[in-house]
Amino acid sequence: MVGVTIVAMSRVPFKAPDRLRPIVVPVMLGSTVNADIFQKLGPWALTLLILPFVLICSATISYVIYRRIGHYDRTTAFYSAMPGGLNEMLLLGSGAGGNERHIALAHAARVLLVIFMVVIVFGVFVGVRSDSGAASWIPLAAPSALDYALLLGCAVIGTPLAKRINLPAAPMFCPMILSGFVHLMGWTHVAPPTIFIIGAQIVVGTVIGCRFIGATLRDVGQDL
Repeated sequence: MVGVTIVAMSRVPFKAPDRLRPIVVPVMLGSTVNADIFQKLGPWALTLLILPFVLICSATISYVIYRRIGHYDRTTAFYSAMPGGLNEMLLLGSGAGGNERHIALAHAARVLLVIFMVVIVFGVFVGVRSDSGAASWIPLAAPSALDYALLLGCAVIGTPLAKRINLPAAPMFCPMILSGFVHLMGWTHVAPPTIFIIGAQIVVGTVIGCRFIGATLRDVGQDL
């Protein structure tokens, strides 16, 4: 995303792989839903009660800032202010008619700042270390033929189904719901192979970077 953004703002002529995005997005979503989540609701109870109020306050303040200071339209301001994932908010926002560049930059800046602060505070001062790494790698051979069929089916069936019932962000919503359902029912327990996730992230990052074609440093500075 950062690399393509730099190239895009350097006036190098190229086009975004927009046709690939609807194909790769379903790969990234829905596979984290499983029955284990419901077993954690007890310890999470207090957090879940407080969280909506925190999110409402932070999102409202952010929305007002984007509207009053950034002069964004309502849709762009709303999806820029919502504390969701960059990919998810970008897809939902663009599907609702928002400005993709503004939304992408808002969430990219948020992600970079949050990660930077988390690394410093938790890593340096608290001594917290991530347990993710090689153990989290999912090889191509991990899913069975049935797993592949189920996950592919969620993507193939989900998008046209979402369009038929007029769901927003069709490439994301219905495939995500279907994938979450098959995981929750225990029909498959495997997430998509990691190499597919990496490929999907590269495509989405490239598409986001291409939204800065024609943007100037002044434009980006004002958004930030």
